[in-house]
Amino acid sequence: MGCDGGTIPKRHELVRTKKKAEEKDKDSELAFKWQYCTLSHQILKDPIVACELGKLYNKDVIIEYLLDKQAQDKPAKVSHIKSLKDVHVLTLCKNPAWSGIAEKGDGYIDTHKSQYICPIAGIEMNGKYRFCYLCKCNCVLSERALKEMRGNLCPSCSKEYSKENDVILLNGSETEVESLRVKMEQRKADAKAAKHKSKKLKHLTAAAQKEVSKSETKKNGTENGPSTSGVGSGKKPKNLSTCSTVQGAKHKLNEEKIFQTDTFKSLFTSHSSAKRAKDKNGHWITYNPYHYAG
Repeated sequence: MGCDGGTIPKRHELVRTKKKAEEKDKDSELAFKWQYCTLSHQILKDPIVACELGKLYNKDVIIEYLLDKQAQDKPAKVSHIKSLKDVHVLTLCKNPAWSGIAEKGDGYIDTHKSQYICPIAGIEMNGKYRFCYLCKCNCVLSERALKEMRGNLCPSCSKEYSKENDVILLNGSETEVESLRVKMEQRKADAKAAKHKSKKLKHLTAAAQKEVSKSETKKNGTENGPSTSGVGSGKKPKNLSTCSTVQGAKHKLNEEKIFQTDTFKSLFTSHSSAKRAKDKNGHWITYNPYHYAG
């Protein structure tokens, strides 16, 4: 029956207990979130985009996903991405100490090394510290740097932003993702309402301008009075004030031409203005320079 020779069995050898669920390695999980694309599970490479839920993607993967309209089993984690307007191309600061990921070989891989850092605090974007990006300028900064800064200006590009609506936390927890989802839906609803309002205002402005132009046309027609020109020919009567102005300008131009012509002709003795009348002519006297010689 066993247990011969004075052996004493232990409890785990006699009683089978339920095995504990395997726990994920936190370091590996963080490295996967911050170094790999959420959709394709490939290494992140420029250009990198992020959705308004704080997930990181490769831009070319998102474009392929949007163009693949025949795919019926699209993943639910990217169902909120309908177009490229739903993602933001991130402005990242590269880490000068980054040497790349060794894809082959059995060398040591430092999972805490990241290819991007915070441009203000200088800390690496590896998941150990909380990072976020701003919707207005797409700059990626550490949460520590944003807390130290005062005012509503981005410390990297000096663009104004809202601390309540424009700060998107990257790779947050499930609770934080849900709160970001609520803000995203509210932001889309506000943008849709603003677009509808501007479209309606534009339509009303165009209608008002049309009414003003009609009233001005009627007013001009009333002030000028009825015109009989072009009644039988089907032509529209001309504006009398405009016609009188044009005729006056033509008359003035003709007068200037006549004056210039007369002025030019008066330079010659053959012109009537250069001749004297008979009653104004004096007696004919011969001039003799020797007459006054003494």
